[in-house]
Amino acid sequence: MALELQKTGRNNRSLIITSIIAAFLQVALAPQLSILGGSINFMLALTATIAIGCDSRTMVYVGFFAGLFFDLTSLVPIGLMTLLLTLLGYVAASISRGIAPGFSMDALRIVCAGVLIVEVLYSVLLFFMGVQTSFFVSLGHGLSGALLTILVCAVFLFVSGAGSSSNTFGRGGVSSGGMRFKGSR
Repeated sequence: MALELQKTGRNNRSLIITSIIAAFLQVALAPQLSILGGSINFMLALTATIAIGCDSRTMVYVGFFAGLFFDLTSLVPIGLMTLLLTLLGYVAASISRGIAPGFSMDALRIVCAGVLIVEVLYSVLLFFMGVQTSFFVSLGHGLSGALLTILVCAVFLFVSGAGSSSNTFGRGGVSSGGMRFKGSR
C-alpha cells in the first residue's frame, strides 16, 4: 500500500497521521457529537479524501478496513458501512484519476457527492433493516451527518494536499513554475 501511495506523489507521513487522527476522533469524538441527529463519520471522510488521485485497488482495502473499523466501534449492524466504504473507495478512486490530491474544486465535488450518497444510502438501509423506526427521521439524520462529514472532508483535503508542489499557485490560479516574472533569467 505504501508503494502504491508513493507512486501517486502522496506524502505518506501525512496520510498515516491523518488516518491515526481520524481513527482516534471516530472513537473519542464521533459518539459524543450529534447535531440534528447526525454525527460525523470520520472513517467516511478519510476514505473519500484518500481516494482522490489514489489507485482503485488500494482504495478497496482502505475502504474495507475503514468501514470495518466504523462498524466495530459503533452500535450498528456489522458489514453495512464496510460494504459502502469499499464501494466508495473503488468508485471515487476510479473517477478521480488525473485529479491531484489536495483541496481543489474537482476533488471537493467528488468527495461531497460520495459522502452524500453514502450517508443517505446508509440511513435508508438502516431504516429498512429495522434499526431506525421512521423513514423521514432516518433520512434527516443521514443528511445532517453528510453535512457534518463534508466539513471534516474539507479539512482532510486541505491537510492531504499540504506540502505538495501542486498546490503552489501564482496569480490567477496558474502554476508559476518557480518563476516570479515573465522574461528570461
